Amino acid sequence: MKIEKSSSAFGDFTPVTPIVDQPVAAVTMPVIAQQFEDNFFDRSGDILGNFVDSGQLWALLIGMVVGYVIRGITTY
Repeated sequence: MKIEKSSSAFGDFTPVTPIVDQPVAAVTMPVIAQQFEDNFFDRSGDILGNFVDSGQLWALLIGMVVGYVIRGITTY
């Protein structure tokens, strides 16, 4: 049994616009080596200073106090 396809038949789902080729992904080179500072304690003063200067220390302390208060209220 042979089925003929008519282009004007109901249910013809052929796209109206032609399909455009997709862009090709850029080829990247693998990272072979990176230089980084492996001594954490050399930068610890800078890290802690930034922690205090940015206000994160206050957010930590306030969060701990609020959490302790909520814990005290919800336990019996």
